[in-house]
Amino acid sequence: MKTIIKYNLLISLIITILSCNNEDDVAKRHNVYVVGYGFNLNGSEKVAKLWTNDSVTDLTDGSNNATANDVYVINNDVFVVGYESGTNKNIAKLWKNGIEKRLSNGLNDAFAQSIIVINESIYVVGYEKKNGKNVAKLWTNGVDKDLTNGTNDAGAYAIALNNNDVYIGGYEKLDNLPVATIWKNGVPTRLTNGTNSSWVNSIFIDNGDIYAVGSYGNTAMLWKNGIATELSDGTYYVRANSVAVEAGNIYIIGVQSPINFGDKIITKLRKNGDEINLTSAAIDFIAKDVAVINNSVFVAGSTNDYDNASYWNNGAIINLVGGNTATAIFIN
Repeated sequence: MKTIIKYNLLISLIITILSCNNEDDVAKRHNVYVVGYGFNLNGSEKVAKLWTNDSVTDLTDGSNNATANDVYVINNDVFVVGYESGTNKNIAKLWKNGIEKRLSNGLNDAFAQSIIVINESIYVVGYEKKNGKNVAKLWTNGVDKDLTNGTNDAGAYAIALNNNDVYIGGYEKLDNLPVATIWKNGVPTRLTNGTNSSWVNSIFIDNGDIYAVGSYGNTAMLWKNGIATELSDGTYYVRANSVAVEAGNIYIIGVQSPINFGDKIITKLRKNGDEINLTSAAIDFIAKDVAVINNSVFVAGSTNDYDNASYWNNGAIINLVGGNTATAIFIN
């Protein structure tokens, strides 16, 4: 009997070791790219940052305010977009493998918000302030195009491609209220009727279906091919920040503003209809972006009220050295 027990214990130990090694191998199969910002040594200016697995790269030197807003990786090239303040204005910028390129000329405030790279073409969206109004913009290989005419405030926050069609999500103000808008090849489609403030924060395309998330009034929203689904009941202000789809499963990050003064911001990960609360009494996690690969879910954000850049992966919080907020994440 003792021999059998020892044998069974040995087998269990071997299985446990193999299982742990397999988990390590799974983690090592993927590279994790995160962007955001930290502060310079005296805490006066934001520094745009890129984290690649365990290493951090400062994209700016800390002499001016800067933030990295999105990251995309293809063929070992790492593309990051954001902005850096210049002499008088904020300048939209693209960094390829750490090398900076200006997207705007510094005459107006401009911000790059999202990027995708397809077939060696680089698409960036954002906005530029002209004559007191924000104008939604698309840069293709550095060449800019206005999506709006400057009559109303507008902004572009997200981009996705389907075959040769370019989809851009954001908002344009109509009758002084922002209206959630998707531009397909430059042509706008309004997702709401304009009776409440609304906007699109993120777009994802899967098998030809267009998923967009954002907010309408106090309510977090999902639009699939333009059809709206409310993700919250409107009692409290909730916004959906990011969406990703894998194998038919829809992953959405939502953030609820504090109910009472001193309460935590509540972050939830929604998989189809099920929600996981990423905020707890022990963890104050504010999420910005979600990515999924092989059923492994990664969420970028910050802990401790924007004091620590971090990301969440399948229940674990990973803090990133030298950062305050993570704004976007890419996994390959």
